[in-house]
Amino acid sequence: MARHVQAARDLGTDASGRVFVDLPPGRYNLLASSADDTRKAWRSDLRVAGNGILEAAPIPVRPNGRIEERVRTVDPGITDLLTAEAFIPGSVLQAKTTRDGRSVIEGMPESQFEVFAWHPDLGEAYLDLASAIA
Repeated sequence: MARHVQAARDLGTDASGRVFVDLPPGRYNLLASSADDTRKAWRSDLRVAGNGILEAAPIPVRPNGRIEERVRTVDPGITDLLTAEAFIPGSVLQAKTTRDGRSVIEGMPESQFEVFAWHPDLGEAYLDLASAIA
């Protein structure tokens, strides 16, 4: 699985839109956003070579969208899903659920995402392959 690394500083691009970031070798997900955070882009499973440099092709950023999901359980003993979370693995994108399991992950870049859920009593489960809607 790709790792999530939160950059403590702003990262820029060169004139052609390529992003260069010093990272140890491995696989990463990249969430890019405009300076005002109203437009985002997502690129998954980027590879960093042995030289420690990630070079991504130009990544167009688009207006933010949202993913609406519902967590359900077949366990009749669990009726309150307020402690569940819907999340995108390898990112900081997540949302708490309501008692009936509904969640909305806001500020999503235009892309398709595998959405997972986690509950303290039920563990982790795959929810859906969802598209962000602007």
